[in-house]
Amino acid sequence: MELMPYNKGRLMMKETHSIGEYIRSTRKETYSVGEYIRSIIMFIVLILIIYFSLKSASVPKTPATLKQINEVLTSYGYVVKDTTHNYADKSYGPGLIQSIGTENDDLHFEFFVFSNGYDAIDAYGHFHSYFIRTQESRSLMEGRDRSGNYSIYSLRTVEKYSVAGYVGNTAVYAKSDAE
Repeated sequence: MELMPYNKGRLMMKETHSIGEYIRSTRKETYSVGEYIRSIIMFIVLILIIYFSLKSASVPKTPATLKQINEVLTSYGYVVKDTTHNYADKSYGPGLIQSIGTENDDLHFEFFVFSNGYDAIDAYGHFHSYFIRTQESRSLMEGRDRSGNYSIYSLRTVEKYSVAGYVGNTAVYAKSDAE
């Protein structure tokens, strides 16, 4: 079948085949009701998967407690001390409730509990800035994970591995010579 110009720009069909072949060639495929339902169900399932994936990514984390941190550090052989008095007058926020920490040859670790999340975020910001300002060499690896009520920042240089983070009303600061 060939289309040819017709008066005033209209196209006219010049038949080279039978009209039956023309109808069959232009007919749209039809789908059964079952195929439409399957397509709709697959679309809904896809939307639900995307929705729940995004929702689970933003689920608030539960902060660790002082007791849990103390148990983990002592199980690895570290001596844990109450360090609240070291930070009570610093600018980590007036809401510092308590902090614990440990320090030995290759690790310095501090865990803070605040009365609110804003002070934990302020402390995290202070630690993050400190890592950037004091890095002694070019960073080899830098990472950040942030969502909902938490953020974790890690920095690996030739000399040190540093981590700062907050979850809810808690903050952590750690640096080590070894990863």
